[in-house]
Amino acid sequence: MSTNLVDSIKALFTGEFITRASQHLGENENGVHQSVNAIVPILLGGLLDKSSTPQGANTLSQWTQNQATSGGFNNPLSFFDNREAGNTVGDDSILQKLFGPKASAITDSLANYAAVKPTSARNLVGLIGPAILGFIGSYAASNNLKPAGIATMLNDQKENIRQSLPAGLNLGAVMAEPVAQHDAPVTHHAHHASPASAHHHETVVEETGSGLGWGIVILLLALLGAGAWYMSHDSNHDAGAEHGMATTAHDGTAHDASAHEPAAAATGAHHVDSIAARESLRVKLANGTEIDAYRGGIEEKLVMFLNTDYKALGEDSLKSIWFDFDNLNFNTASAELTPESQKQVANMTAILKAYPKATLKIGGYTDRVGDEAANKKLSNARANAVKAALATAGVGAQITGAEGYGSSFAKFPATASEADRVKDRRVSVSVR
Repeated sequence: MSTNLVDSIKALFTGEFITRASQHLGENENGVHQSVNAIVPILLGGLLDKSSTPQGANTLSQWTQNQATSGGFNNPLSFFDNREAGNTVGDDSILQKLFGPKASAITDSLANYAAVKPTSARNLVGLIGPAILGFIGSYAASNNLKPAGIATMLNDQKENIRQSLPAGLNLGAVMAEPVAQHDAPVTHHAHHASPASAHHHETVVEETGSGLGWGIVILLLALLGAGAWYMSHDSNHDAGAEHGMATTAHDGTAHDASAHEPAAAATGAHHVDSIAARESLRVKLANGTEIDAYRGGIEEKLVMFLNTDYKALGEDSLKSIWFDFDNLNFNTASAELTPESQKQVANMTAILKAYPKATLKIGGYTDRVGDEAANKKLSNARANAVKAALATAGVGAQITGAEGYGSSFAKFPATASEADRVKDRRVSVSVR
């Protein structure tokens, strides 16, 4: 398919459609427009993964044929005919079919992103889903595409789907567990700890062979939507938007309100200061070993990523994906790791040993407070301190380098609150 599938489908939802939908749902037109721009790549990502197995491709082919026959996709405005304002206008069952129990989390994230009601997000999915299936079904019929041909077509659109994912869409909650395929269930087992356990534990086993599709797309959605969790883009950065974080230096001395400075603000859901309240889980690695970690922490996210076909993203994309340490601290005004930080260093060591082909670059970043030269020096020292700790642990060969970037990629001004500036202070790793 030489055309951009995302753009072709978005073209179905004209300005008139946006206006009619906003009136019908009682929403702002801008919110509806943002919802459409997000829903199209989300659903295409789900369909891409659905097609990654023969059984899934056959099911998807049948779905598209059914919708193409109805013909309604050619005129989405017809979906509003003979319906009273506020009533459901579409069948959002495709979301359940693709994402199972995660469907509600996706629509909630959509609602938050576009500032629309959750019911409106579901209605819009119900309008857009059938239109996408009908469009693909019509294209497949015109080009005599069998199920395998549809799968190939979707895979060819992978980069277009990735590029169309909107920044600001936070699907971090969806990343808590992998999405289960109904036709080809992923290998995901949860084992609850005994009632006597101090924390709830799970064993997480990620599937390594479920196909590139949604495993990569859902990850990239979360990367784009979770702010500083993973990704930072800057065309002026010669290393492809590489970033990491550390704490700032203030007129040559370290700046922080605590006795120990956090190397990583657990951005998005958890702050390092509240780590004791986080949900514990056991993450199972590729070699069968298990490590104690926290849900949503660097260990879980990194292992999920390493269990995908991440090399298929390409070198440039990998350079822009970073994972923040969230339980790593330094003594004030120094690059000396605190004793409690050794737990996360040990976990990172275990992960690298379980994935011997993986290599990491370490980055250190600061906020904008203080002298930039001192900031960069301290961030560099802290990135290299983590590198040295991993080398001492026996995985130094898998560390390609360490670099401090000072406040080059800080998002908040020096006058921002501490709650904001802490998000600009991290040490991060990037898979290479």
